[in-house]
Amino acid sequence: MSWNYCYEKAGDRCPHGYDVISKDGDGGNSMAGGGASGFFGSAGNTRSLMISCKA
Repeated sequence: MSWNYCYEKAGDRCPHGYDVISKDGDGGNSMAGGGASGFFGSAGNTRSLMISCKA
């Protein structure tokens, strides 16, 4: 997955634009999370883009 893909998806979710809050990734990152269905984790090359949609 490329950064362009992430930005394209952000644009799809935020039709009035967005601000980038945080951008991490490209190598050696670990991620963990959980929810109603359980806990998951992964390691490897990951990218994370946190955005805030404009009103």
